[in-house]
Amino acid sequence: MPKEPQEPSRIKRGRDGRQKKRNTQRKGSQGVQKKQNQQRAESPKGSPEILHRHTPDAERTSQEAIARRVTPSQRAKWQPLPNSSREHLESMMHYLIKLVLYKTTENYNETDKHLNLLKKRLLKRCQNLQVPVETQSCSKNVPKFLAKERKKSVVLKKALSKLQGELDKVVQAAEIREETIQHLQKEVQALKCELAAEEAAFKLFQKTDKDVLALPDFSKDCQKPPILQKMLLKVKDQQGLLDDLNTIQQSEEMKAVSVFVEQANEKLDLLNK
Repeated sequence: MPKEPQEPSRIKRGRDGRQKKRNTQRKGSQGVQKKQNQQRAESPKGSPEILHRHTPDAERTSQEAIARRVTPSQRAKWQPLPNSSREHLESMMHYLIKLVLYKTTENYNETDKHLNLLKKRLLKRCQNLQVPVETQSCSKNVPKFLAKERKKSVVLKKALSKLQGELDKVVQAAEIREETIQHLQKEVQALKCELAAEEAAFKLFQKTDKDVLALPDFSKDCQKPPILQKMLLKVKDQQGLLDDLNTIQQSEEMKAVSVFVEQANEKLDLLNK
């Protein structure tokens, strides 16, 4: 019977080495798993412990959930929610309610009533709410935060004052435009009245050559020379007569008659042209 060819010793030693390495790695992983199970069994349920939920290596860098248990001794150190936090929460809720009501188009009163009721209930619950006390490390950044907010406040105040000045200028310009519009409206109304009066006068004096005015005939007495001057000279109280004539001449009726006669003469001159 022919003998089988033996493998070279170098190849055989390589295979044996790889097999031993695999066995060593397997034993190491089993030991680590056994140790973790033993630690979980030994740790009590009520002790504060941070448990890591192992994720694959590809996801471990993006997310890692951490659960923390609070012991009764830690909870006993909690204190009520500070007034500043409650006031801040109340102001935020007030702002959010106004924002929601601004966008509400239907059932405005019911929505307002419901949201305010929820706000009161939440604030009432927050009065007795126990929260952990902030550590010193959490309050180290407060001065920096306050300084940053103060700078923002100064910038916002400057921008607000600038906008207020621009708004005042716009309001002043709008008031000037309104006054100008009212003045122009009054002038237009006066011009309309004058135009209507001129049109009425033009219709009154617009006559053709064939038109005949129904005027009374002149009497013979009217054609005689005036004798009024002779009659006035016969009056004894000349000063009183002059005063009476002056009063008549300065009266409103005589002024209206004089204006009417002047306008009539002007219209006649225009028609004759």
